[in-house]
Amino acid sequence: MKIAIDARFLGAAHSALARYSESLLLALTDMDDENQYTVIVSDRLNRKLKLGENFHVVPMKGRPLTFAGARRLKRLINRESFDLLHIHYPFIPPGIQVPVLITTHDMTPFTNENRATGIYHGPGHWIRSFLLYPFSLRCAKWIICVSRSTRQQLCELFPAAVHKSVVIHSGISEQFKRDHAPKALSMIRESLELPEKYLLYSGAIREEKNIEGMIRSFSKLTAENPTTKNLMFVIDTHGEQGLDETHKIIDRYRLKDRIRILIGLDDKSRRVVFDHASAFFMLCPQEGFGFPILEAQLSGLPVLAADSGALPEIAGQNGAVYVDHANMDEVTAMLDRILNDDTLRYYLKDQGKSNAEQYHWHAAAEQLLNIYNLLFYPHDLIRHPADRKFFVKLWEWIQH
Repeated sequence: MKIAIDARFLGAAHSALARYSESLLLALTDMDDENQYTVIVSDRLNRKLKLGENFHVVPMKGRPLTFAGARRLKRLINRESFDLLHIHYPFIPPGIQVPVLITTHDMTPFTNENRATGIYHGPGHWIRSFLLYPFSLRCAKWIICVSRSTRQQLCELFPAAVHKSVVIHSGISEQFKRDHAPKALSMIRESLELPEKYLLYSGAIREEKNIEGMIRSFSKLTAENPTTKNLMFVIDTHGEQGLDETHKIIDRYRLKDRIRILIGLDDKSRRVVFDHASAFFMLCPQEGFGFPILEAQLSGLPVLAADSGALPEIAGQNGAVYVDHANMDEVTAMLDRILNDDTLRYYLKDQGKSNAEQYHWHAAAEQLLNIYNLLFYPHDLIRHPADRKFFVKLWEWIQH
């Protein structure tokens, strides 16, 4: 097949979407040397991807979520006779003339709560979130959801998606599985000047991530517990969106000297930050997957997470302590216990690591190839009875 993949967020910083695109492409190139791929990336991507000979990389100008970017993608796709287009986020440019598979990572842009609170502000955000994104979900031939939680929310918001959506869990970065030279890691730690003891959050610092809830719970913990005198809070994030508002919140709680924000770290540096933290917590109420949860578990960190969204699904039944993200007393009490109860810490480390080791990008790529071959394969080429039997089995697997 001739497959086009829209991975233009690869030109962005180390966001979850950028990691999803690159990790999936690297796994696909290890497993598939038959299909012909055209991978569309941002012209801001300033490094070469290590892909196979059957992968042709095409840089494209402009940002993915703009009308100009949509027009450029439409012209490129309609000019070639692709069998399918796989877009790694839910935005199909109107006028695309090939079957489209999209990946959706969460339902945050579509919820009425976000419309009311103004997280997505301005006419451009509104048009995308409440016109173009829903249009894309309705037009897609199939939809990949990165978690069962995301698929459930998708089907509640768009009931027609029930029969054309499947779940493929993402994997975890090889940087958190690979052993690195201790001397190099030690040098990175010194350069970062990490505190001796700290709580860690990693991810975006947009409003819907409940950054204020985490800062408020940290403030309450340090104010009420004298044993946390030297405890700090480190935030690892990939961009500056939401940075000004986060600094205002920090100033409001008078925590300027106890909270550090690290921006745009490379993978090795992030590994060091995870390895030396005391615990990891994430209180996002609508998380669609949660890469940092798995990275924390694989790094041997005890995890505290919101009992909502995809976090319980991804972190595992026994891989984390779950709390009501809005109950500050509960959050503070469980943070205190995770930091001081050695029995609980060892249990969470053991259970968390076992859970994280189940997530592999090659498993995700294998499932994706099954979808490519079953749901988008040109059916007029399936002539041999053995081929038909193979596709029937694949169809049964998809239904299951």
